[in-house]
Amino acid sequence: MENNQDLNQLNQLNQLNKKKHYAWFVFILSCCFVIFKYVLEISPSVMVKDLMLEFNLDGLHMGNLAACYFYAYFLMQIPVGLLVDRFSTRKIMFCAILLCSLGSFIFASSRVFYMAAIGRLIIGIGGAFSMVGTMKLITLWFDRKKFALIFGLMLAATMIGAIFCQARLSALVDK
Repeated sequence: MENNQDLNQLNQLNQLNKKKHYAWFVFILSCCFVIFKYVLEISPSVMVKDLMLEFNLDGLHMGNLAACYFYAYFLMQIPVGLLVDRFSTRKIMFCAILLCSLGSFIFASSRVFYMAAIGRLIIGIGGAFSMVGTMKLITLWFDRKKFALIFGLMLAATMIGAIFCQARLSALVDK
């Protein structure tokens, strides 16, 4: 009888450890999405000259092209919260990453200003899910008492990633 209890406790501990490892895996993946979002957010800032030449833009239109991301990101915040609370975070985050990827493809392959702006809008819609979705995942996978610590880790990791990626993106644009 005691052996069965010990075995059950050992199995429960193993399941808990697997869940903790998986929680960190989920956390790291969601941080990668936030980094991806930041890179897409700031990408026009390292391509200003090239974008202005490619689309024959003045400063006003260049600012609007870059801001298309923020228009969509801003408008989506409340719907994002409602969707993340209602539906599977995994499916929502997957769809959001696909939207960011689709918007990036449209932006990168566009030859006219309006297509580039549509690409930036789609990126903004998808990117709006990154932070809210990650916060939701933190609440689902980690102890409530550690929310602030885990969220702080996410912010630090994503800022370091965004800084590193901006430098790499800038070097790529120069080539």
